[in-house]
Amino acid sequence: MLMRFLGEVLLPADNILPTSLYLAERLIQSRPPDSCAYHACPKDDYTWDHLPRRDWAAHKEDSCPECGSHRFITETIAGIPCLFPAKEFWYFGVAHVIRSFSADPDWAERRKQPKDTSPGSLYGGKMSQAINTATSGRLVHPDSSGYGVGFDFTQIFNFKTHSSGVMFMRNLDQPEHIKGKLENSKPVLLLPDPKEPKTFKAYFQRVCVDLRKYGPQGPGLEVTEAILDKDGTVQKLTFMHTAFLLSVSADSPARQKMAMWPPVAAYLACGWCLFEGFKREDDGTTHFGGDAEAAEQIFLELGLCKVGDAKLQLSDNMQHQRAKLVEDAKASAQKSGCMGYSEFPRILSYVSYSDVWELPIYHAGLYGIVKGFMAFLLSDYSGSNCPEHVIPKKLRSLMRSLDLLCENVARS
Repeated sequence: MLMRFLGEVLLPADNILPTSLYLAERLIQSRPPDSCAYHACPKDDYTWDHLPRRDWAAHKEDSCPECGSHRFITETIAGIPCLFPAKEFWYFGVAHVIRSFSADPDWAERRKQPKDTSPGSLYGGKMSQAINTATSGRLVHPDSSGYGVGFDFTQIFNFKTHSSGVMFMRNLDQPEHIKGKLENSKPVLLLPDPKEPKTFKAYFQRVCVDLRKYGPQGPGLEVTEAILDKDGTVQKLTFMHTAFLLSVSADSPARQKMAMWPPVAAYLACGWCLFEGFKREDDGTTHFGGDAEAAEQIFLELGLCKVGDAKLQLSDNMQHQRAKLVEDAKASAQKSGCMGYSEFPRILSYVSYSDVWELPIYHAGLYGIVKGFMAFLLSDYSGSNCPEHVIPKKLRSLMRSLDLLCENVARS
C-alpha cells in the first residue's frame, strides 16, 4: 500500500516506482528482510533454523532442547491472539557475505593476486604454514581465501541503554590499506536485544558451522566472481571457493567471551598462559605483576615467576584439554582459567586456540606474548649509562608518580 501511495500520489505521473515491496525486492534482487530473522532461546542456550512466518503456527509448541523455554509467546492485539518469537536475532549467512564480496570486480581482482608467503606475512607465519601443510596446500591455492571475523557491542541510541552485538567478516587477501575499510567488511550476525546474552555459544556456533561447511573440512562454496576485462566489460567466473578463518578480532571483554576465557578482572584472565593476578587490598581490583620482578604463583603453587615464563605457557593441546575438563565438570573455571570450549577451535579443526585471536602489539607486551618485553624495557643499569632501549629511572619515577596521582584522583 505504501509503495502504491508513493507512486500514485507523491511522485510524478510517469514514474516507474514498483507498486509493491515484493516487486521492488525482485527488481533489485535483494533478500526479504524476514529471511535473515532467526529465533533464539530466551536464555540464549539454543538457536533454531530460519522459519518462514507462514509456518509459525505449526511450531507454536516448540521449546528449547537445552532448558525447555518456549520458542514463541502469544500476545493479544485488538482481541486477536498473535504469535511472536520469544527472542530474535539476525543472521545474514557466511555464504551471502562471501558472494556479495565476489560481485565487486575490484574486490575480486585484489583477492586473486598471489598470496605473500614471505616471513612475517600473514601466509608466511607459523600458524598459516601449519594450516597450509595440514590441508595439502589448499590455504595458498588461488581459489582459497583467508577471512577474519570481529565482534563487539555498540550502543545504537544516545537516549537509552541498548546494547546490540555485531559480528562482521572481512577478507584477509586484500591489501593492508583496504583490509580495515568498510568496503571489505560486512555484517554476518546481529544481536539486537537490549541486553548482552548470558552466553554466546549458540550464536557463534551457527557462524562456525557455516565456516566449516565452506572451508577445508567441507565441500567449499560455489561463488561467481565478477572479472573486469581490459575493455571494461564484466565477465563472470564460477568456481568452488574454500574459506579459511585465520583471525578473530575483538576488544578484551568481547574476546574473553568468544574464547570462553574468564573476564579480564579474573585471577587467571590471560588466555595464553597461567600467570595469575593478585587483588590489591586498597581498592580490591585485580592487578598483574611479574614484569620487573617475579610474582608469587599461588593457584598452581609454582613459586616465583615472571610474565612469559615458559612453565606457565599453554600449548594448543593444553587449551583443548582444559576446555574439555571444564565442559565435563572435571575442573573448575576459577582454577583452570577457562569457562569451557570456544566454538571456533571446537568446530574448526584447523583453528589454533592460541593463535587465532588477534591482539594489538601494545597488549601483547602486557600479556607477555612478546617474551620478556616489559623486563627488556625495565632492565637494570648502573650510573648514567642508560641503554637506548631501556626506560630511564627518572622517567620510571615520573610514571609511578602519575600512576599514584591518577589513583588518588579516582578515589576522591
